[in-house]
Amino acid sequence: MQTIMKSSKILEEKLKNYLDLINKNFSIDKLLQEKEDLTQVRRYYLVNHFAYLLFHSRKGFMHMGLYRDGVSKKESLLEHLKIIDKYINQVRARNVLELGAGNGANCVYLAMLHPDINFKGLDLSKKPLNPYRRIKNYIHEIGDYHQLDRYQDKSFDLVFAIETICHSPNKEKLFGEIYKKLKNDGLMVIFDGYFTKNLSDLSKEEILAKKLTEKALAVDNFETLREFEAALKKANFQIIKKEDLTQYVLPTMLGFEKLALSFFKVPILTRILKTILPFDLIKNSIAGLLISTLVEKRVAGYYLHVLKKT
Repeated sequence: MQTIMKSSKILEEKLKNYLDLINKNFSIDKLLQEKEDLTQVRRYYLVNHFAYLLFHSRKGFMHMGLYRDGVSKKESLLEHLKIIDKYINQVRARNVLELGAGNGANCVYLAMLHPDINFKGLDLSKKPLNPYRRIKNYIHEIGDYHQLDRYQDKSFDLVFAIETICHSPNKEKLFGEIYKKLKNDGLMVIFDGYFTKNLSDLSKEEILAKKLTEKALAVDNFETLREFEAALKKANFQIIKKEDLTQYVLPTMLGFEKLALSFFKVPILTRILKTILPFDLIKNSIAGLLISTLVEKRVAGYYLHVLKKT
């Protein structure tokens, strides 16, 4: 799907207007002091569980859609899984693990395609949706993906993670754990977002927007793409495929932006909702306003990485 790129001047003005709108409705200084650790990540997803079901996917998918040409909204949420399925077939997988499995929707979709393959999903906060508990070849477990001792070394043919590695405060430990649990020549598939420019190259508005987006999404630090890939190579993973998917997720981001603007549209309603709804739910509107503009300004992007254990 082709997306019309706006001029840099228009985007700069848009970002300033959105930051001003956030400043009028939130205490930015207080928000910036919030500590984003795994406890906060757990609380964020527990609070937002029903919001994702209501506004994003009734099936329980929690990732952004990939809008390739001619793909509908429903199909866009399956594009990640079609890519993962290709690599499951490529390695002839018998055992597959998802990190940050959410409600279990991703693994269950794949488990129904492959009833002869064992799927496991590990999540910090979520139990599977009720219909998913009856899938015989899927096991859903609660736990921290930095601690994978429950699994035997070299026990998985493929490990995948969709929009969850960004929450890790210790990627060196995480990648070391994943490496141990993968079989020789096993694959790791990661979809996630990164900043594509160094902090020193960002404007003050872009730096503030980055920090506010991190707080809104319970991320300690959105790394640069270069930093992320350096951590992978340090863990002895070989990057066998890298694809820039930014243009395909931008329509989802623009949809979130439109939804966030509806929250700010009526000031009195905004004040009421801030009073009655949990803050971890309300602050999603901040990320909704900012993330698409950061992507349109080409300071952030969304990528697929396929990694091989060497």
